[in-house]
Amino acid sequence: MKRVHATSRHETDGNRMPDDDTRENDPHLKEKRERMSAAFLLAHERLLRLAWKILRDVPAAEDACQQAFLKLWANPPDVGPEKLEGWMIRVVANQAIDDYRCHERNVIPPAPETSGRSPLAGMIVAEGLARLDEVTRAVVLMRMAEGWSGNETALRLGLSAVDVSRRLHAGLAQMRTHMSAG
Repeated sequence: MKRVHATSRHETDGNRMPDDDTRENDPHLKEKRERMSAAFLLAHERLLRLAWKILRDVPAAEDACQQAFLKLWANPPDVGPEKLEGWMIRVVANQAIDDYRCHERNVIPPAPETSGRSPLAGMIVAEGLARLDEVTRAVVLMRMAEGWSGNETALRLGLSAVDVSRRLHAGLAQMRTHMSAG
């Protein structure tokens, strides 16, 4: 399926949109790509730092910058040189945020290790956590062990804030029941 480009119908022959072959021969496209490539190289370090601030992982930040560059290359913005860096910053930030959200939906934090506490207490807590379903365990760990807010936990797990609150209280109640029985 061919991509639809933001070109006016009046610029083409009637109802037909230009295809990728026509765009490749467009001298303005080549000029836009060259200008965008040069600006991207100049701003690369800043863009990489921006992606790292969002992702907190150098390889992931490099990937986000590369994906953003490919998006800009496929459809270079039709803006002046003074606005080009701002456009690139927005594309890199959006790509990094998308990557972050995609990654966080697929990650469930592991059970915490016991340190500085009685081994028996740690085992009882670990058993209580192990009895919880994965999502409830993730909510309990994020809220209680990591100190995340309800909204941050909800965003990272793809749940509503109300669901996070319900799972936290239900999970803690299940763990209390297990601890009092054991």
